[in-house]
Amino acid sequence: MPRTLSQDVLDQKDRDYNRPVELYQIKLDAETLYFAMYPEDIEFFDENGNPQTYYAAAISRDAVKKDNQTNPNTSQITFDNVVRDFSAYIANTDFVGRKVTIWKVFLDADRNVVNLSMIGLESEQEILEEGAGLDYRNNYVEIFTDAIIDSVSIDEYNLTATIVSNLDSLDVELPGETYQVNCRFDFGGEACGVNIPTKSGQIDSISGSIINDSSIAEEADYWKYGTIEVDDESRKIVASGNGFVELEYPFGSAQSGDSYDMQAGCDYSYNSGHGCTFWNNTQFYGGFLDIPKIRNIREVD
Repeated sequence: MPRTLSQDVLDQKDRDYNRPVELYQIKLDAETLYFAMYPEDIEFFDENGNPQTYYAAAISRDAVKKDNQTNPNTSQITFDNVVRDFSAYIANTDFVGRKVTIWKVFLDADRNVVNLSMIGLESEQEILEEGAGLDYRNNYVEIFTDAIIDSVSIDEYNLTATIVSNLDSLDVELPGETYQVNCRFDFGGEACGVNIPTKSGQIDSISGSIINDSSIAEEADYWKYGTIEVDDESRKIVASGNGFVELEYPFGSAQSGDSYDMQAGCDYSYNSGHGCTFWNNTQFYGGFLDIPKIRNIREVD
């Protein structure tokens, strides 16, 4: 929901003459840096409404680039690096991915004069009170709130940071799923829709990683990607056929005559041999049939 501007701000922004100042909050892991685009320190308030000094800094900023597509707003901020202050910050801090908030404040405010006779006026009017625009915590305009530092470059003269607007600003909780070709659901889980086939039996013989049992009569590789358990040991099945299953690596202590429990598996594909098509379950496929070409969603024309 848009923030309502204070009356002080509304008065000042419409004046023929005003004194705006931009304030910067750069949120690092251990601290927040506060700067003012002004030759002197500015006393205002922080993001929590507490009094805060914004230290004078030589800062310039490009106009905010906007469009009507899906691209986020972007801007570039340049800090003077002549005294090398920011070189020290960069050397010890990863700025990329950090959040930046930019506010605009007005140094002055209009005030009603009540006792007119004290200043020699005959009728009530507004007078400009210098410095009063910083007296109230709500006297600011949001330019960026929690924008993300996308990239940083530095030379002997300047530090330049590209920032992009926070795409989560709508406060909508989105599914935290991975955009991938493979199905993201657990095989046999509630979202999958398959009842996992299982089988119990007795080992006829063992030859290395091959478990033989004549009762295994399902089609070739039916049990592939599944698991087989003997006592407290479990192994992944890499192949199966008439009368046998092949394990990823041999059991440590299993032997002929031991009982086993086996369950089928899935390769989590749509149609690559042992996924949704094999299990007749394509309507519950939890992946994407195609991943589009990678592009930078933050690119602005």
